Order: sequence, then structure tokens, then C-alpha cells
Amino acid sequence: MIVFKLKDPKSTKETPIRMYCFLEKEKFYIYTRQKIHPDFWIKTSHRVTQELKVFRGGKQINIILDNLEEDANTLYREFKILGLKFTKEEFKNKFEEKAFGKIKNLNKLDHTNKSFTQLYTEYIENILKTRGKSPADNHHAALAMIQKYYKGKKELSFEAIDAQFFTGLMNFIIYDEGLTINYAGTIGARLKTFMNLTFKEKLHKNIDFLHFKRMSEEVDTVALSAEEVDQLIKAPLIKWWDRARDIFIIQCFTGLRFSDTIILQKANIQGAFLESKSLKTDTPTIIPIHKEILKIVEKYDGFPPPMTNQRVNKYIKEAAKSAKLNREVIITTNIKGKTIKTKYELWELISTHTGRRTALTNMARQGIDLNDIRNISGHSSLLQLQTYLKIGNEETAKKLLVHPFFQGK
Repeated sequence: MIVFKLKDPKSTKETPIRMYCFLEKEKFYIYTRQKIHPDFWIKTSHRVTQELKVFRGGKQINIILDNLEEDANTLYREFKILGLKFTKEEFKNKFEEKAFGKIKNLNKLDHTNKSFTQLYTEYIENILKTRGKSPADNHHAALAMIQKYYKGKKELSFEAIDAQFFTGLMNFIIYDEGLTINYAGTIGARLKTFMNLTFKEKLHKNIDFLHFKRMSEEVDTVALSAEEVDQLIKAPLIKWWDRARDIFIIQCFTGLRFSDTIILQKANIQGAFLESKSLKTDTPTIIPIHKEILKIVEKYDGFPPPMTNQRVNKYIKEAAKSAKLNREVIITTNIKGKTIKTKYELWELISTHTGRRTALTNMARQGIDLNDIRNISGHSSLLQLQTYLKIGNEETAKKLLVHPFFQGK
């Protein structure tokens, strides 16, 4: 029998999930490499809650636990079928290799005839089992792009991935495929991650990957002015647009990420403050509650029921269009080495990410100290925060116009 339990069910912070095995009159546990706060654990089902309004990562963690349970049961059947002597030490060792060791222990396997592509495929399969579908898909996209670039040539080896190969791959993605510099940079970063891992496992001696530089360019994004936020608040909207607008407005006055916004509950309100904890960074945040947020809380007797990111992105555009947020915005992109400028209306570019950026930008515009903003945003540095702030050259110039330096004083 396989049962998942928390290491410390009474913990006030995240605690490891253990996989308890009751096999052959032996009782032992194996770490699953997953952690969860006890508040999100369902004791009766021995799984994580999948209620989006409570915790958004439950489904992915449960898939990982299901896969681990299947691996354990399959391995136990192998012991019985092959007539192997069962000991908990031998079972744990074989399970570690089966569930987690496809890349970690590759140097212990017969990999003499395995190519870069074969080993990368095994790595992706391992990610699928231990981390879930989304990160596995990311690396699958990287491998597919590498294969497309190398198509028609001999089997790809680790030694072939040198500086010339990397430059050619980046140029292929940007110029031949017509994709963005940032997308090329992401593919390159995933390739470097795999090269670094396999180098540490002594599967190759190629150190050229250490000099691979991630390509990137600043992406034009938008933030609403305080007046545009007010215009959106006052617009009469139909039901679904209205709820999406309320979720977005909470972001505009807190700077919270979308994932943190949709799990807010009345318990997060502590007096005049909104207390939250980031799902991404696990850092606590205390934010003064804006009057517009209090209106929303009163409207729903709490916070708006959660919606998916995709739905909010769809409905908030419709809401912004209805509110006539049609300021012209010019977006600059680099495609096939050429700078392309495209005109949009503001509503076309608004997404859930815009709400967070709007809050932080408007805080800065109204003179709130950047260090105080950083405490709210959770950015690790002021430099990282400043990339979020959408304060243009013209706005800066107008602000400096009355400065004594430019007044000749």
C-alpha cells in the first residue's frame, strides 16, 4: 500500500510530502521532492486541494504524486515477477533511479550509443514525472527547435554544440523562423541548462556552453494612468466583463500578481491592510487597502469569485474597449533583424499583467519611494523593479521642467 502524508502536519509553513510504503511487512517512506502548506492538504484523500480559489498548484502536484505512486506499484510488481529479494533499501534505491534518476544517474547507465537528442528526450520524460507537464513542454519546444535547425545533418553530438552552433541556432530562430529575440534567448537558456547538467554528470567534456549568452530585448508593455483606471472603474459593463474588471482593479491598487489576486479571501484583510503571501516567491506582503478595493469587497461580501487567467485576459480587453481606453500605443518589435513598429489601441494590449504594472508605475508617478514599492512588489532589486515601471522620456522631461536646475536657479 502507498500513502502520501505530510512530514509535519502542524507546520505553519510548507512541509515536505512523504510517500509511505507498506510493502512486504516493511514500513518506510520516500521523499517526493514536493512541499505544500498543511492548509492546502486534504487528509481524507491524501492529496492537495484542487480548488482554484484556495490553491492554484494543486492539480500539477497531484499529477506528480499519482505518477510516483504508479512508479512504486510498478516497481513492486517487477520485484514479484522477477523473484527479486525485497528489502526496503533495495526498493528505495531502485525507485530513486526509476522516478528521479533518469538524468542524475545517466553516467551510471550504458549511454555510449546515445546521442544528445536521445538523452535530452529522457531528460524531458524525467521532468514530466517530477515537475509536471508545463516545464516538460518548455524543454520539448527547445528540443524541437534544435532538431528543426539541425535537420538533414548527421546525428547531433554534444561536441557539435559549440559557439558556432549556438550562434547559428539563434540566427535560425530569429531570421529564418521569424521569431522574437526573447524567444530565441529562452531556447538558448534551456539548451544551456541541459548542457550544464549533462556536463556535471560527466556525459561530455564540451565547455563551450559556459560562454553562451542569453539574448534578450526590452519588450514594450503598457500601464494605465490613474485617469484611465478611473475611466475603467466607471464604465457600465455586462456581468463577466464586470467581474474581470474587478479582479483587474484589485491588481491596479495592490500590485499583486494575478495568481495571488484570485486567491484573496476576507481573512486577508487585517484592519486597514491587505496581507498576502506570494505563491511564486513565498514572501509576505502588507499593503494599505485602497477605497476602491473596499468597494469591491462590499460588493461581493468578500473578493470576486476566481476566473482563469485566459478568461480575465479576454474579458478585460472587452471591458477596456467598452470603457473607450483607445489611446494609441506604438509597439516596437525586432523580426528577422528588422525593427517593426505597429500601432495599437490601448485596450488591445491590456492583460492581467498590466494590472500589476499599472499599480507599481502609478505608485512611482505619485512619489512613493522605490524601496517602499519594492517591498510591495517583491522584486529582488531596484533594478528589477525599474524594468516594470512604464515612465516614458516625455513624462520624465515634464517632471524635470520645474526642477531648479532647469530653471537656472
